[in-house]
Amino acid sequence: MKLRVALAFRLAVVVALALVVLAVFVTRQTRADLLSQVDDRMRGALASQGREQPLTPPPPRASAAGGESRASAHLVIDPRGTVLVSGPSGTQASPDPLPVISAEWVQHELAGPVRPGRARFVNAASGDTRNRIMAVARADGNLDVEATPMTFVDQSIADLIRALTLGSGAVLIGAALTSFAVCVDR
Repeated sequence: MKLRVALAFRLAVVVALALVVLAVFVTRQTRADLLSQVDDRMRGALASQGREQPLTPPPPRASAAGGESRASAHLVIDPRGTVLVSGPSGTQASPDPLPVISAEWVQHELAGPVRPGRARFVNAASGDTRNRIMAVARADGNLDVEATPMTFVDQSIADLIRALTLGSGAVLIGAALTSFAVCVDR
C-alpha cells in the first residue's frame, strides 16, 4: 500500500507542476500577443497621421454601443512637453484620462532618432489607468503620440489567470480524488 500512496502522491505533484508551468507560459504568451496587437494598432495610427498633418486629433470611429469612440488617445506635444492637441480614447461622453508624459521624455525622444514602434508604459493623470504609448517626430518639430489604455489587456490577463486557476484547481481535485481512490484498499 505504501508504494501506491507514494506513486499517487508523485503523480499529483507532477500534475501540479505541469499545470503551473503551463499557466505561466500561457499567461506570458497571451500578454505578449495582446501587447503586440496594441503596438501594431498604434504603429498604424501613427503611420496614417503622417508628418505633415494639421494639429488636429484623428476623427473618432462609430462604436458598437452607439456614438463615437477612440481605441487610443492621440496627442501632439511640443518639445517643452506642452500638449498642443489631445483626442482622448474612450467615448465622447466618457473619455479616458490622458497619460502623463514628462517633458524630459519628449525631449529625449526628439533629441535622438525617434524610433516609431518603441513603446513604453505610463500612468494616466488620474493614476488609476496604465497606458502604452508610442511616438513619432513630426516635420514641425513636435511629437505625435498614441496612447492606448491597458484596461482591456489587464482585465483579459486577470480573467485568464482566474480561469487557469479554477481549471487547475479542478484538475488537482480530480487528481487528488483519483489518488485517494487508488490508495484505498477494497
